[in-house]
Amino acid sequence: MRDLTIDISKCLGIFLVVLGHCLHNDSAAHDVIYLFHMPLFFFLSGFFFREQDLLLFFRNKTKRLLYPFVFYYVFAKIWVIIHCIIVQRQLPTFDLDFFLSVGPIWFLISLWEIILLMNIVFRIKQDWVKSIIIIMFFTLGYYLSKENLSLPFFLTQSLIMLSFFYIGFIFRNKYFYKERSLYNLMTTGYFLRYIVVLVAFVWLLFLPHDRLDVYGMIFPSDMALIINALVGIVGIICLSSLIASSCVKYPRRRFLFGILQLGGVSSLHIMGLHYPLLITMFYMTIPLIIRTQEVLGIRVSEGYLLRYNTPLLTFTIALILTIISSYMGRWVENRFPRFFGK
Repeated sequence: MRDLTIDISKCLGIFLVVLGHCLHNDSAAHDVIYLFHMPLFFFLSGFFFREQDLLLFFRNKTKRLLYPFVFYYVFAKIWVIIHCIIVQRQLPTFDLDFFLSVGPIWFLISLWEIILLMNIVFRIKQDWVKSIIIIMFFTLGYYLSKENLSLPFFLTQSLIMLSFFYIGFIFRNKYFYKERSLYNLMTTGYFLRYIVVLVAFVWLLFLPHDRLDVYGMIFPSDMALIINALVGIVGIICLSSLIASSCVKYPRRRFLFGILQLGGVSSLHIMGLHYPLLITMFYMTIPLIIRTQEVLGIRVSEGYLLRYNTPLLTFTIALILTIISSYMGRWVENRFPRFFGK
């Protein structure tokens, strides 16, 4: 049986990923989302880690992670070409940046590398030795990022995010009190969950923070990176647990629960498909809004201001992209399951 809290956490997390891409890079909301949204997905992925034989790992995880990466990559490039031909009436520039730019699906390559490293580290029996090795990997990755040394295939990011994957594994799979994990302890008791959500909200929104962009290798201090990300992660998990409890308790809210669970189940599709659709969505909606303003005699806004200074439009586009990407991905997966390792 699927864990409702985890599905809702994935749904909220992937919506924040989409919303973060819709926002201006210099906006406060963008910077807050980026403090934890990618560490959240590595953390949640750690929940499900099981040590495997390396040959079994290469066969299974390559199908489940790298096959989808190839599909999303090819889809994105084809979509960009079609968009440029129809909208800009010219072909895109086929330079090195065109082929090397992968967008958010770098996560799939990084996750594959992290699971490989975890399988190697878990050959060691002593937990304290494992922890030291994980810390060493984090230190190496952090040092490389500060020296602007980007290893191939996002390995620098993987070395840093490995720590969040490992913490996520411990959080859900290690017993701390009366044979209960931290995950079980954190997702029980309304009062505790409300307090955690409130503290996370205040911490992230009202305290000053240095910027984090894992893909762009922009990192704050090591402690700020870990603390801010964990505060956001635990806040999202507790909020998701409250929503899951509410949906189970009140049958009338089951429809909301179904939508949130679908978003969680489809989070991989949303991550892979929304990014190339984003620019097309804004190209379609902004001229339509400007034309509507002209017809109604309302003061016409500039396209740039509509794109970045209209929170309601940004939120609506992010929501539409999330829904479209979810259904598109599930449609493709049902018809071409081999693209997704099934």
